[in-house]
Amino acid sequence: MDMLSHLVKQFADGILTINQQHQITGWQAAAKELFHLETKDKGKLIDDIVGQRDFISQLETYGHLELTLPYQRGKRTLIMGLLTHGDNYQLIARDITASHELDKLRQDFVANVSHELRTPLTVVHGYIEMLQDLYLDQDERLLKILRIIQTQTDRMKNLVEDLLLLSRLEHKPMNPLQNQTVDVSDLIKNICHEMQHLVSQQQHNFITDITPDLNLQGEPTELRSAFSNLVLNAVRYTPKGGTITVRWFANNKGKHFVVKDTGIGISQEHIPRLTERFYRVDKGRSRNIGGTGLGLAIVKHVLLRHQGKLTITSKFSQGSQFMCSFPKQN
Repeated sequence: MDMLSHLVKQFADGILTINQQHQITGWQAAAKELFHLETKDKGKLIDDIVGQRDFISQLETYGHLELTLPYQRGKRTLIMGLLTHGDNYQLIARDITASHELDKLRQDFVANVSHELRTPLTVVHGYIEMLQDLYLDQDERLLKILRIIQTQTDRMKNLVEDLLLLSRLEHKPMNPLQNQTVDVSDLIKNICHEMQHLVSQQQHNFITDITPDLNLQGEPTELRSAFSNLVLNAVRYTPKGGTITVRWFANNKGKHFVVKDTGIGISQEHIPRLTERFYRVDKGRSRNIGGTGLGLAIVKHVLLRHQGKLTITSKFSQGSQFMCSFPKQN
């Protein structure tokens, strides 16, 4: 036991012991430094120390939380998890300030570069359209080259727009007071109509099961982006004649948007990484089909901002299902 206590004291991660009343009963050196604890803090509620109401309940719900706390030289970001130890809790906290700042630098760099690329790409795209009009009745070889340039320019423009959207989702705080009541039923019907006629060109069978007048509090543009990305992916990865089923319903666990297809499916080892930026299961096939490789990353961030969760189930060559689940709302 003495050896175990000695090891705990040496942990770089902070460890606090919390009782059933959510009062702090003890800590080791790393936790004392991370939370600026003093002897008088023993017995205080953990909510007061971290400045977050219902902190233990939130940890039990989400599994882990990131919090930014004031520090003598600015702010520090901690990631925290919870363990149950007998009748008590153990709060584990790790300082991720350095990696958090590196991530922010990377995100800012990508956002700035994307913003700078937008204008020249728009100019190039405009001139290509003008050249196509000028040489409409000219050499077919030249027109073919211009069409190829236009296709690749369109891909770059879409990539830039998706990168800028991701940057906004990551940096713009979600203000619940600015949320709107979104008519999700109507939103999904419009998405399915557009995908079936404009993208799929009626080459897929669309089945919809949409509960009418089932609304959601949130940001309509973001929700539309997330839902349309999932339906578009189903179209892209389902062969002609396949079936795409779209559902929107509620049960005792919350509200759910589901896209199910009879497409090529995904092997299990790839599923945990699908929401990573630019992660592709089959790079060659993905690029031929189109897309920027950012669609599911956008979906993940939109859901995070709406307290939602993405669940992916799939079997290779047997189709896939993507389910967005939202908590109950008053």
